[in-house]
Amino acid sequence: MPKVIVCIHGRSNKPEHGTLRNWWKSSIEEGLNESTMTSLGSIDLEMAYYADIHYIDGPVSNEDNDEPYRKAQEGSIKAYKEGIFDRIQ
Repeated sequence: MPKVIVCIHGRSNKPEHGTLRNWWKSSIEEGLNESTMTSLGSIDLEMAYYADIHYIDGPVSNEDNDEPYRKAQEGSIKAYKEGIFDRIQ
């Protein structure tokens, strides 16, 4: 059975599905690369997305979004030598 990470966004309005998925994938990849020196590899990323049906005006625009993905500041992600991610490597 293939490995998959299921992402579920919060109740506030979000950007469109593809944008949010790309931001989350970039964020997860960045965290794994910096903290464990691994990557998602063949692990699939799925998203339970409902902002497009929960909000009458649809997803929030990228310009109006107050929580966009931003690359972490250098050195701000703690490195781990052993831990829970050992099981997905």
